[in-house]
Amino acid sequence: MTSLLSINHNSFKSILFITTFLSAPVMAQEAADQQEAEIPEGTIVVTGSPIRDSLFASTEAQRRADNIVNVIASDTIGRFPDSTAAAALARLPGVGVQRDQGQERYIQVRGAPTRWTQVSFDGINILGAEDRI
Repeated sequence: MTSLLSINHNSFKSILFITTFLSAPVMAQEAADQQEAEIPEGTIVVTGSPIRDSLFASTEAQRRADNIVNVIASDTIGRFPDSTAAAALARLPGVGVQRDQGQERYIQVRGAPTRWTQVSFDGINILGAEDRI
């Protein structure tokens, strides 16, 4: 009988311990709600550019270009887990990527040789690994 009481007593301690720690976040949430209520009211203006605006701007840049271009909006690139610019460019239609040592390194447009491909960032040409000055 003594062992049964000690088991129940230990179980009671365990349950009490667990419920105490489970209720702690609830108390912390109530304290945070009270702090939010004490913030004085004022005018807060938040501005941002929706994704639609950046997509519209990239479409307009493609439309106004003198030659055939593909423009990727920065918001579009940010939504994907690409680690390199070549990986982001591989998402464009007609763009292929050759991998070297496990990373995207060479960009091909519609199967053309890589020496015919030119990459620019904000209008400035970026030299590739095999390009010469």
